Amino acid sequence: MVMAEPLLAVRGLSVAYAGVPAVRGIDLDVARGEVVALVGANGAGKTTILSAISGTVGFGGGRIGAGRVLLEGQDVTGRPAHRLVALGLSHVPEGREILARLTVAENLDLGAYQRSDRAAVAADVEVVYERFPILGQRRHQLAGSLSGGEQQMLAISRGLLGRPRLLLLDEPSLGLAPQAVRAVFEEVDRIRRAGTTVLLVEQNARQALALADRGYVLETGSIVLAGTGAELSRNERVIDAYLGLPPELGANAAG
Repeated sequence: MVMAEPLLAVRGLSVAYAGVPAVRGIDLDVARGEVVALVGANGAGKTTILSAISGTVGFGGGRIGAGRVLLEGQDVTGRPAHRLVALGLSHVPEGREILARLTVAENLDLGAYQRSDRAAVAADVEVVYERFPILGQRRHQLAGSLSGGEQQMLAISRGLLGRPRLLLLDEPSLGLAPQAVRAVFEEVDRIRRAGTTVLLVEQNARQALALADRGYVLETGSIVLAGTGAELSRNERVIDAYLGLPPELGANAAG
């Protein structure tokens, strides 16, 4: 049986900062329509991998030392971010990085800056406002006036306005209240069901693996485990290091 070519393939990727290795010999695949999660402790190299894929690693002082990034079989290693956006890759970075002194509408417009189909862009923006009415109500307000959860929905929506085939999401639930975290994961699931492929870095390993089709576990810059989301959720090493007790058992133990 011939396997379909993955949408994204990373082969032998190594990245260093000031000569200090951050990731070493990373191999991973993301198939069309999947949600793939990268799980690991802070400093394991998850964000570095996304930055190397999206062409932004140099902004943090990093440098790709070896390896290749293939998008639909095309070698895009080290290409600048704006060229990758044009090829259908969008990156929603950790910390959201919305432009706080621009309005909600202006932030969304920036997400579609590569597109020339302005009527379709306007229609897509209206879909955002229908899905997130608070963004529509506040379209003329400064984005910095939004709550953390609202800013995250704005950041994700901005990323989607480029109509990417592959969306990189870096810590989308970081710093959010529980209700906002639930909304973020519901949105990621909706994005997948709408046909966009997602590579997800997420501190909430339990929810990330519950949502993901497959996952990779990173430790000190290397992949140490890979499998389906369900397999990794049952793996004792993953449970001990990243998941802990399920919420219901944790509550019982506390009592």
